Amino acid sequence: MSAPQSSLLPSDSYHSKLVSLGRAELNTLFLSESAQLATLQKEERHSESNSTQVAMLQHNKTLLLALLSPDDPLPDSIMTDIFVLYNAVEDIDRPRPRHATYRLGKEVVPTSQEIVDQVCADWGRLALGIVRRWTCINLDIQRHGPFTFTSVFTKWLECSLDLSVCLWVTVSSEEVASELGSIIIPRLHRFHTLDIQIPASLLAHLIRLPPPSLPDLEEVKLICDTSYASNLARHRALFKDLRTTSLFMHAPKLRALRCEGLISGTKQNGWFGELRLPCTQLTCLEIGPLMIKTPAELWDVLRRFPNLVHLFIDLPALHRPNSFTIPQNLSLPSSRLESLTLRVRRTGYQVLEGVRAPRLKKLNISMYHWGVTREKGPQPLGRTLRRFHSISGRFPCLETFRIAYSESLCEDDLLKIFASTPTLQSVDISECTKIRAGTIMRALQGKKDSGDAEHLLPELSVFYLDCRFPERLVKDGCVPDMLESRWEAAAIGEVARLTEVKLKLGGCLTRDSTRRVEALRDNGLNVVVG
Repeated sequence: MSAPQSSLLPSDSYHSKLVSLGRAELNTLFLSESAQLATLQKEERHSESNSTQVAMLQHNKTLLLALLSPDDPLPDSIMTDIFVLYNAVEDIDRPRPRHATYRLGKEVVPTSQEIVDQVCADWGRLALGIVRRWTCINLDIQRHGPFTFTSVFTKWLECSLDLSVCLWVTVSSEEVASELGSIIIPRLHRFHTLDIQIPASLLAHLIRLPPPSLPDLEEVKLICDTSYASNLARHRALFKDLRTTSLFMHAPKLRALRCEGLISGTKQNGWFGELRLPCTQLTCLEIGPLMIKTPAELWDVLRRFPNLVHLFIDLPALHRPNSFTIPQNLSLPSSRLESLTLRVRRTGYQVLEGVRAPRLKKLNISMYHWGVTREKGPQPLGRTLRRFHSISGRFPCLETFRIAYSESLCEDDLLKIFASTPTLQSVDISECTKIRAGTIMRALQGKKDSGDAEHLLPELSVFYLDCRFPERLVKDGCVPDMLESRWEAAAIGEVARLTEVKLKLGGCLTRDSTRRVEALRDNGLNVVVG
């Protein structure tokens, strides 16, 4: 007895057929395939030619049982085929979510809105099986019918074990705010991680919501989307303060908080006056931009986080050196701090003067990019570093140092920093216009006149150098004789102890520099020229 044509189709076509059938048709197909399988198994002993059909029917029976079973999870094979099938559907009138990623076991599979609509509309048992397999769900509310996937979201909440959610709200409307308040927020009590992006106009709705109980929440990322705003200052009232974070005040296990796009409050309540969080347990804090202007305000805030290990702060207003009064030998509030990143304007990082951090391993100072900085003229960064360079004993464990976008940092100040931090293993200098690669190279090779140069950074193994400059600086003559000397950066790899060198030189390498780079690569050094 020959099997029907449908049972001999390739696996992917068979799966495509299954996802288009209803439950009654699946039952009928299951009975038919089972009968064929029983007949072929009886004839198998008489004919080996049926072995292929037997194997395929057995596989089809397994898939059908998985579809019809109320308890068994769906096989990975059919799950993958379903995702691939509906990911191929294009709809020009309905753009895909910007961050639509669903996790299938350990494999992250990109998908589109159509699969969610199909799951909600027709698939029944199949929908339950799919959401059971998801360990991460990303909800991007489009302008075409917000929360059309509410049913699959609630089913997923009931079935998933490893709970994390990425909620990207791209529409500002009362309907979306109502869905947030009535469906999403009350159901967050089982989540481990949250990733939420919302428009600024919905902050007020979140603030009014009663804070839910979040006993298992460990990590929160909250981004306030300001892409619609033509003038941030004009819309600053939308960022009244950080009261939005009060949603997470009942999260006893919260360890990491990342807030982006939240502007500080008024002088009356303080820029962090409305923050209601279990601060003592936080180990990771990334926040900004914060409109604070004095180090005293910053230290008052950081004292509330005694166990921080990782800290990132964006301080665009902290740039008035005349108002700074920095006490010496000031210890950071968290003695456990290992990573510190400051994004500041002009001389804002003077907050580090006199500061001690005994466990700090990574220090990243990033100035606002040239295209963002509004101040005219070069930034007085080098003058500040003359007071900052003596960090010996204050950061005794520092291993990674990065500084970016400085128009005034000079190499002498940088070499003094190197001399006072012998523990450095990785150095990253990005777009600092007065840093001459040749000088740094000769210092690392021990060719300077100073006796300390022979032992400069004895543990250094990774050196990144970005010698690209904005066109306006070259035209204005702000980069004297740098364009000729930057090719010497290729020789930085001649320092024997380096294991990795990354060079971003801009333009084309000269013939001599190209030969040097190739020679370094031949010697086993990882040289990246960008």
